Parts: sequence; structure tokens; C-alpha cells
Amino acid sequence: MFYAPLLLTVIANLLYHFASKSVNEKSNLFFSLLVVYGIAWVICLFSFLFRSDKTPLSQELHYLNGGTVLLGIAIVFVEVGYLWLYRVGWPMSMAAILVTSLLTLLLIPIGIFIFKEPFSLKEAAGVLFCLLGVYLLR
Repeated sequence: MFYAPLLLTVIANLLYHFASKSVNEKSNLFFSLLVVYGIAWVICLFSFLFRSDKTPLSQELHYLNGGTVLLGIAIVFVEVGYLWLYRVGWPMSMAAILVTSLLTLLLIPIGIFIFKEPFSLKEAAGVLFCLLGVYLLR
């Protein structure tokens, strides 16, 4: 079960990038996202209504915090960013790997200093190899 969320995330990201690259370039970015989020809202609503745990809605509302609001804001800009990258002509393979590599570089100090996550020399070497790969792809 440990690798199930990883597999789900990889498969969903494949679908995400394929779909993002396939959105009609003539459509307004924000209207497209309204439709996308409407579909996502319906999926989330049904998933919430038919979940196995039956925590009361009042308790679920109590669990919400600033992270939920920040995630909502961030997710819109992630979507707009990728749609925009693809519309201005970035190849799917380069855009995804460059964004992920830059994001990883920014997340490392956040993980270390804010969330107190360990970071070893072995992991640092792995990051260097990834950056070398990005360099070789350009």
C-alpha cells in the first residue's frame, strides 16, 4: 500500500499533462479551468459523500486551515502556468522536467529548515545528476 499513492500520482500526472497539452488553445484559460474545477468538484463531492469514514461535516469544517486556502490559490496558478507554458510552445517533456527540477531545488531548503526533513549527501548527489540531465536535455 506504500507505493499506491505514488502510482496514482504518476498516472494522474501523465493524464494531467496530456490533457493540459490537449486543451484547445482558442479557449480562455480561466473558462477552461472553471469547467475543469466543476468536474473536479463533482468528483470530490461524490467521493466525500460516499467515503468510508463518516466524520460529521462540522468536524471536517473544523479541520480546515490556512493550508487549504493556500492550496486552492496555488492550484489555480499551477494550472494556469502549465496551460500557458504549453500555449507558448514549450514541449511537454521539457516543461514538465524543468518545472519539477526547479521545484525540487526550491523544496529542498523548505523541507530541511521548515519541516525538519533529513537530506543526505547521497540525495544531494541525486539532485546533481537530475540537474545534469536537465542540462543535457536543453
